[in-house]
Parts: sequence; C-alpha cells; structure tokens
Amino acid sequence: MGALVVIATLGAIGQAQQPLTAPNYYLFQLPAISPGDEVSGELTESDGQNFKDGSRLDMYALAVSAGENVTLRVDSADFVPVISVFDGGGALVAFNDFGDDMGGVSTSFLADAGGRYVVVVSGWSDFDLGTYVLSSGRVRGGAETASPIALPATLTSAIAADMAPAPGAFAGGAEYFSFEVAEELLLLASMTSSDLDAALILYDADGNIVATNDDDGFTTDSLLVALLTPGSYVIAASTYFAGESGDYTLTLETFYRR
Repeated sequence: MGALVVIATLGAIGQAQQPLTAPNYYLFQLPAISPGDEVSGELTESDGQNFKDGSRLDMYALAVSAGENVTLRVDSADFVPVISVFDGGGALVAFNDFGDDMGGVSTSFLADAGGRYVVVVSGWSDFDLGTYVLSSGRVRGGAETASPIALPATLTSAIAADMAPAPGAFAGGAEYFSFEVAEELLLLASMTSSDLDAALILYDADGNIVATNDDDGFTTDSLLVALLTPGSYVIAASTYFAGESGDYTLTLETFYRR
C-alpha cells in the first residue's frame, strides 16, 4: 500500500511540474535594435522562459560599434523588469534587477568589440507579465561633456534622477569632470552626500576604467584611490542605484613623490 502511495505521489508531482518553454536563441531571428531606438513589448505566457527562475523573457539583437558606450532602460507599469546584456560570446556584460522610483531599470556597458549583443528583458518570476518599453541610447557624458577642473579640487554639485548612468559601472546617473596629470601622483578622490549612495568611476583618455569605488568602508560615501601616470583623465560622480538624486561634494586630493 505504501509503495502505491509513493508512486501516486510521484506521478502527481510529475504532472504538476510542467517543462519550461525554451526561448528562441537564434540571433538572426531576434528583433534588431540600435542605440537610439525605443520599442514596445509584452511578456506573455507564450514567451520563452528563463531556466533559472521560470520568468518569461523577450530578447533583442543590439548592434553596436567597438568602444561605444550604450545605455539601456526598461519601463513597465505591470511588473518590475530585469534587464541583462550578453556579448557575442555569451558573456554577461551588464545586468540590473533593481527597480527605481519611476518603475523601471537602467544599465549601461562599454562595448569591447563591435557586433551584435543580446538584450534580455524579463521579470522576477513566471507571474511577471505585461507591457514594457525598452529604450536604448549612447551614453551622454565622458570626455565630450566633462567639465574641466584643475587638481587639487573641491566642488559641490547635484545628480538628477534622469541622468544617464556612467558606462560600464553603476546603475545611477553621473556627472563628469576632466583633468590633466603632468607627473606621476597618487589621487585620493572622495564623494560625500546625505542624499544618495555615492559612487566614483575613473576613466583614462581612451575611456577605459582605471578604478571604481562605491563604499568608503564605513558609510555610503565613496573613496577612490589610484596611482596615475601623466595623461588625461575623466572622473564620474555617480550613484549606486538607478533613479537616485541629490546634492554631493567631490574632493580630489593629490600626493606626489618627493
């Protein structure tokens, strides 16, 4: 009798656990988008599923050029979206599942190589269904729009909720400041704020990330230390979470070998 109960139970479990719907992974069949595009979509029960959590998903082929800084955003009034970006080799290059105050998620990445990247829009579970808007663009900021400053420096400014995130770093918006280094020095950069979770990103003249920091070890302020050789640099004052806004103070101190 006991064996029959076990067999019946296993049979019921097998019927309850329906196989996941496999998504379409053929790149040439995915809807193509480019930076600057905005598309509307909808997650439904007929969409493929993420094998990790069962969430429904839509995929897009994003064409970018090498060295291009790309920002992506998904907005939905029906569910909290999750956005993931994979390069041509299948490596994850950007991800965000933290919804902001405007009901969306944003992320950005710096394309190491040109070609097609795969953008995946999903939810947290099989129950996350509904319409959404996916928008993409080139990150506005960096050396092109950075405000020039002379080292050492202390300045106050503010991050707005609608600012684009810094390329290849954190989810929040960013402001940029450029400076020149004439001889080797140790840079000590701090960003303090009572309004937001501060984050700093330092780039070299080619847009490569030199150093990042989002936590000074004691508070949500940021403390970045980097040994710099002569050249041009851009530092981004940013936030850890998307949608954060508020005032901040940025201090750049320099230390030289004597």
